[in-house]
Amino acid sequence: MGGPRAGIETLRLVLAEYRAAASFTEGDHPVIGVNPKLRPATDDAWPSARVVSRGGSNGADIKLIEWVRNHGWIAARYHRIVVGSGDGDFLEVVKVFRRYGLSVEVVSRRQCLSRELGRAASLVRILPETDLAVAA
Repeated sequence: MGGPRAGIETLRLVLAEYRAAASFTEGDHPVIGVNPKLRPATDDAWPSARVVSRGGSNGADIKLIEWVRNHGWIAARYHRIVVGSGDGDFLEVVKVFRRYGLSVEVVSRRQCLSRELGRAASLVRILPETDLAVAA
């Protein structure tokens, strides 16, 4: 979404879009990676989610990838993984969970979707085009 400079209103809009597109339901276990400056707003916007944070370039992505490293444990407990990013950094995560037999969905804006990530996913859901600059 562009990091902390995008603003809290943009964060809320983006989280609502991802939540709707991924068809989250009661009992799902969302894990959201954000810049540390956005952590309090993320906790407020989605109280049932586990929020992980790390600063720096790609810090939130790195933290999420670290969080799902216990592939076997996760695969034994879940039937579906949703990656809320089109970033190619998540390609190996998608491939690993697909090898475990899980459905791996990717939710992304069309212009942000890595071609390889889209091909590796079980399903790709494209978010509606939103002018995030207006929301900021």
